[in-house]
This record gives sequence, C-alpha cells and structure tokens, in this order.
Amino acid sequence: MSKIQNLLCMHTIFCVKHPLYFILDMKKGFGQIPEIFHSFELNAPFESCINCSRPLDEYTDYVIEKAMKRYVGYTASDTIFDYAMCMTCAVQLRNELSVSSRTRMDRFFRPFLQKLHVQGLSGETQNASTAISKCLVTEKPIEEISEYQIYAFCRGSKLNHSLPMYMISEEAIEKVLPLLSAETTEFLKGFFDKHFSPDPGLMEPIGPKLLLV
Repeated sequence: MSKIQNLLCMHTIFCVKHPLYFILDMKKGFGQIPEIFHSFELNAPFESCINCSRPLDEYTDYVIEKAMKRYVGYTASDTIFDYAMCMTCAVQLRNELSVSSRTRMDRFFRPFLQKLHVQGLSGETQNASTAISKCLVTEKPIEEISEYQIYAFCRGSKLNHSLPMYMISEEAIEKVLPLLSAETTEFLKGFFDKHFSPDPGLMEPIGPKLLLV
C-alpha cells in the first residue's frame, strides 16, 4: 500500500472536526470550482458523495480530495485517485478512527490549519494555482514534489472560500504515517479497497520503514 493511499481520507476527516471549521467567515463567500478539482472520471464537477451517494446539491457541504503524481522533467501529472465526500460522512468516518490516531493527528496539524486560516482571511489562497503551489506542512514548492494530495471545500457547485484550498506533499505524509495506529491504518485500507482500483503503475509498495505498529 502506498504512502498516499495510507493517508486517504485521514486529513479530510481531521479538518472537518478542527475548531476552525466551526468559526468560518462566511463573508468570504463562494466562487467557481477550479477545473483541477473536477472529477477525473467525469471530466466535470463531482456529482455525489463517494460514501453515501448523496447528490452534491446547493445545500450540501463537501470536501474534494485528489492524489496526484508528477514526473521529473514534465509539467503534466496523473490522478492516482479522487473523490468528493459530504461533511456528514466525513464526521461519521472520523468517529471510526482510533482515539489515539485522532489525538496525534489533531496535535500535528493544528498549527498548519491555523496558518491556513490566516491565509484564507487575507484572501491569498483563493487562487488555485497559488493555494496548491507549495506544501502546507513543509512549504516545499510543487515543482519539487513527485506525489501530493490537494483539497478543496465546496457547497453544491461552488468553491467555499472560507476554507482555503491546500496541498500536502509526500514528504509531509511520511511525517504523518507513524501517527496512525494499526487499527486506523486497517480502517483506511478498507475504505480504499472498497472505493478505488487505481492504476497499479501509479501505486508504489510501502517500504518496511513505514510499517506501523
């Protein structure tokens, strides 16, 4: 199982329960969802929640997660997997994770989410190319990253500017994996196996150093 696959949904679930999620500045409003956050399969905006199949209508808040792979010397990238999940399902899935994993993830991501919140208030992350130009955790530029995940929060057909878009690099994922319990890792693997069958060529096996206890 790849490093990207291990973190599937984990950061999404963390963010929806972070205190910042509940103090949104709704005055930031909404904008068009950038094409980079469209469904790879549909070549259009996502239409339903991956978990409950709920239509993503104008009353539904949801998050989009996309895992991408870049190649040295090329500007193009491949989509490893992508999905949209309604906030109701994200909260429910978070409750399935072990308490220890949630606690460690909360502690790790809190300062970075606070930084993201400040950037959102300034408006500097409303442009997709700027928002995902560097890793939220390591600040490494996207040009130097081979695998990464990008996130956007939406309502219906609109991007929610109150929760900025961001990118997490493979290097950052390496820092997160040891925080996950064996129970949580198994749960995320089950979720992945249920919903995805990515191109095997895009998924690299996980090395012994990343095996979790």
